[in-house]
Amino acid sequence: MIDQATGEVRPTSEAWADLRARAEAHKLTAPETPEAIDAELRQIEALGFEVSDFLRVVLDEQYDAEKLYSALKNKAIAKHSGARRPIAEVRALAEVDAADAYGDWLNKKAVVKHVEALLGALRSKHIGLQSSLRGVQAMIGRAHRAGP
Repeated sequence: MIDQATGEVRPTSEAWADLRARAEAHKLTAPETPEAIDAELRQIEALGFEVSDFLRVVLDEQYDAEKLYSALKNKAIAKHSGARRPIAEVRALAEVDAADAYGDWLNKKAVVKHVEALLGALRSKHIGLQSSLRGVQAMIGRAHRAGP
């Protein structure tokens, strides 16, 4: 993953930790002025684009991990089939042989799900802040119309 700010190549896990931390910083915020709400909306929008780009990277990694697992398992099935074993035994041995690749694939799937959940949370926060901004602007408008 390439860091957009520095141009350095970072491991996916490091990039994910950074994105998560930046997203979690928005979890408990409660801006009250129109300016503060607007600033946070812009931060969330920018972060949403970064997380979406990251999602593409981890989807590619998940796909590659699945392909590797499938290839290793099929190779192991072919290897263990030569000894005239029952198919259930062949499959079990193949699963054991490909266990590390399977674990890696499952881990990548979990990251993808977490990224998707984070995007949903950012979307919800953004929608909530938009509603808050409209409410604050309406209150300010009423106060100005009422006059001194």
